Amino acid sequence: MKKGRRKANKTLPPKSSNSTAVSRIDKVHKTVGIAAALLTIVTTVGIYIYATFKKGPDLDVGLRLRYEGYYLTITNSGNEQLKDNYVRIVFWRYGAPAPDFESYEQIKDLPPKTDYSLRINFWEEAKKHGHDESRDLHAFGYVVASSGNIQKPKAMAFHICYDTFSDEDARCHPDTYVNGVVPLACFDYPEGAPSVGQAINYPDEFSKSGWVPSKTQMDRDKKSFNPTPR
Repeated sequence: MKKGRRKANKTLPPKSSNSTAVSRIDKVHKTVGIAAALLTIVTTVGIYIYATFKKGPDLDVGLRLRYEGYYLTITNSGNEQLKDNYVRIVFWRYGAPAPDFESYEQIKDLPPKTDYSLRINFWEEAKKHGHDESRDLHAFGYVVASSGNIQKPKAMAFHICYDTFSDEDARCHPDTYVNGVVPLACFDYPEGAPSVGQAINYPDEFSKSGWVPSKTQMDRDKKSFNPTPR
């Protein structure tokens, strides 16, 4: 009778200390990666919430053409009440030695997300200074708005056109305004202000010697300085 052979017990070799260490390092890396991703998300959300709900005092300037005429609008776009506010608007005809219209208005306190509007009749004011009704009117000027809460005033230049003959001057015809919003060019006040009598070459060129915003001002103007019409 043959004796059967005993099968040798197969035992797995013990794990080396190196493989165990590598496994632990991988787990640590995964944990750190997840923590970093969560931290990024939390930081991004926190910045968004802070920017949305903790915005300081700020104001916007807008010039709009409505059914009744042109309205200058000052809007409190921040989350704090604006106090000691004022707005100054000046306009002139090309080559005029003095302004056709100049107004300085003190504005009551503006709570957040509220605005103040002032109607301006460019045509009537120009006629008071001898403008010929049979001729087109090109009104150039600027608006300066400030508040006791704001370190630097907001200043915007504009070119308004009254066309006595339809489509005579389509480049600034009121029908070309998007939603009635007049294009405005921001500038640093008072050092960057255009001179009385000077043409405003914005948004189109009117005169070779006219005022034009600097590149910095034009880049800044691409940001929304014109409040969205309501």
